[in-house]
Amino acid sequence: MTVAVASVIGAGTWSVASLRAPDALNYDIAAQYLMRNGFSTSGLSSVAFFPGKQGYAYTLATLYTGFGPSFAVALVGNAVALGLLVPVIGDTVVRLSGRAAIGWTGPAIALWPSLHFWGAQPLREAIIWLCCAAVINCIVRLVRHTSALPFVVAVAALAVLSTFRQYMSVVLAMALVITLLVTARSVGNRARAVALLIVIGVPAALLLAQTAGIQQVLNTELAEVSLSEAEAGSATGASADLSSPTAMLATLPLAALAVLFGPPIWLASSPTYLFGAVDGLAWFVLLGLAIRGAWQLPAVRRSAAVAPTVAFLLTMAVLCMIAGNYGTIVRFRMELYVLLLPLVVCGLTRRPPAPAPAAQSEERHEGAVESSYEGLAHGRH
Repeated sequence: MTVAVASVIGAGTWSVASLRAPDALNYDIAAQYLMRNGFSTSGLSSVAFFPGKQGYAYTLATLYTGFGPSFAVALVGNAVALGLLVPVIGDTVVRLSGRAAIGWTGPAIALWPSLHFWGAQPLREAIIWLCCAAVINCIVRLVRHTSALPFVVAVAALAVLSTFRQYMSVVLAMALVITLLVTARSVGNRARAVALLIVIGVPAALLLAQTAGIQQVLNTELAEVSLSEAEAGSATGASADLSSPTAMLATLPLAALAVLFGPPIWLASSPTYLFGAVDGLAWFVLLGLAIRGAWQLPAVRRSAAVAPTVAFLLTMAVLCMIAGNYGTIVRFRMELYVLLLPLVVCGLTRRPPAPAPAAQSEERHEGAVESSYEGLAHGRH
């Protein structure tokens, strides 16, 4: 369903010239150049190869090589990526709230217009959102049970994300570290989490440090946003003032309001801005549902809600610093939607009834087994 909806909306959006994202043409040109020149970038000068975004040009070139250089190929590829959001986010919802909530996942993705307006076009967004959803799913799994496989998958998704939107790879890596350390329920669990971070996370951090530091990541994104603003011809001045810590703190609240709820509907001077204004109004409802979803999670699973919450807040902080154009804000805001969606879906579901005696007994048994395991681990030390 999601793939079909995304394909139709993507084709419809792309058929109306005034609704097309300008940078989609840059990716198409870069991908066709790569396809014709054996994936060599020699002689290619394109904004599609800004550091931290070149991954989509290579992905598109690969699709063009296999299926032909057509925008239809890009539209269908992004539609498939949007379709994959359903099982990934659905699994996260099940791990947060149980199977009763999973029924809302498909509609929440398939019927959210902004997701398809931006995700179905030949842009990086759909794959970025899929990577974000995969990392959040892995963090939730790690909160419930520390193991190597989800950590490896998370690092792989972060590596892909670093070539699509670099600042999001940094933000989600920070969310991974913070969540694992905050939610560790015992010294033993905390020690295992730290060990995994050292064994797998340190090499990844060193690789990131070699390619780009955090400041360079933000500078790159600021340069890209400035280019987008020049193309759109309308900077709003809604981003936080980074000239000093005092100025940043003073302007951060207004920037946060602009990122979440902008643009104001009375400033909607084009169909795209009107679309963004309606999307901003919907965020009042989304935040309420997310808070309700986190509040009614079963106590034994509530710590897992730290993952999407921390990722949401960190991403918000970055967007407040870099998003000074409402067109950019509306597009980047969808990252926040994907990160918060598991809690939103949980908020759409009624609070689950009290577990039956058998289920309570099973939960107690599970807790006893975990306690015994932790006790044995302490005993060995």
